Amino acid sequence: KIFKEKGTKHFKNNKFDIAATRYHRIIDFLEHEISLKGDSEQERKSLLQAGRLNLAQCYLKTNRWIDARSVCDKIIDENRTTAKAWFRRGEAQLALNDCEAAKNDFEMCASLEPDNKAAKNKVVICQQKIKAQKDKEKKTFANMFDKFAEIDKKKEELERKKHERLDAMNNIDAWEGNNENGIATDPNSIKVGGDIKMDIDLNEAIKEDAKLQESSQ
Repeated sequence: KIFKEKGTKHFKNNKFDIAATRYHRIIDFLEHEISLKGDSEQERKSLLQAGRLNLAQCYLKTNRWIDARSVCDKIIDENRTTAKAWFRRGEAQLALNDCEAAKNDFEMCASLEPDNKAAKNKVVICQQKIKAQKDKEKKTFANMFDKFAEIDKKKEELERKKHERLDAMNNIDAWEGNNENGIATDPNSIKVGGDIKMDIDLNEAIKEDAKLQESSQ
């Protein structure tokens, strides 16, 4: 009781680390005591539970969330009807951003103490945070899908351009092949098509015209 009173005094003076050491002494002294019977045993359990609850509160005040959760775990394991243990573990879970677990703890506290407005308010806060987390996840996944779609679109565009280049090269090869099969490469050689097919060689016509002019002189 002396350690408890000293711990409470330090806690009220915001000396949480010192208060935590006092509560630790209570726990160390009573945790493994098995010789007490009757009322003494009940008093031991009551002091041990109070020491743990206060130690958990000291840890919460000093941002030692995991330690606070661990202490509350022990309290709940021994007595699941301790509403304060559920509430304080919920606070630790919420600080660790485990909103779903925190909500469950606050709901359990509210079920044990239906008039506990603080627990009910914490449930609402957890629900809001869970919704915000889900909305953020949806947005993240949506952005990921958009990026994947953009990547696929770029791949398709590259494939399309690749096929266009291949088609162009095939057309060039076909054009060169047609030249080898009789397409005139001399600009003065013209193939005339129609009902009557004729080949006119302008070079030969020019030579013939020159001979005629020489003979007429």
